[in-house]
Amino acid sequence: MNVKITVFLVIALGYFGFEIVVASRNAYRMEPEYVFGEFVSAAQAVSQCGPLKQVDAEKFNANYRYARRRAVTAGVEKRPDEPVAASEAAVQAQEAAGRDEVEKLVEELGCGDVELFGLRKRYENLTRLNLPTAPEDWSG
Repeated sequence: MNVKITVFLVIALGYFGFEIVVASRNAYRMEPEYVFGEFVSAAQAVSQCGPLKQVDAEKFNANYRYARRRAVTAGVEKRPDEPVAASEAAVQAQEAAGRDEVEKLVEELGCGDVELFGLRKRYENLTRLNLPTAPEDWSG
């Protein structure tokens, strides 16, 4: 086999292998529970420290409700033998833990810290998501 072809194949296989490893390590970022956790942290940071700039809070709240409902639904899909109330309770616990974590950050570091700046910036970014508009019964 030609050396150039062999080198190309090795590089191509190495690249695809690398991409597979990176994708598998970051797959959790697509999980509904993780996404919802990002919403909880951002909302609590803005609640504690205020937004960086004025954004449409109603749009954020609509996205928040959608992400919350999706997290509950994902819990039901993962554990179909458990009642929906169990998944709802797990999401409520996740909300409480996320809020507590951000409150501790504010107490320890203050609102001027770069980590809280990042959470407040995430609030702006999450507001701009084009998530489906949640029906009224998704008030959760």
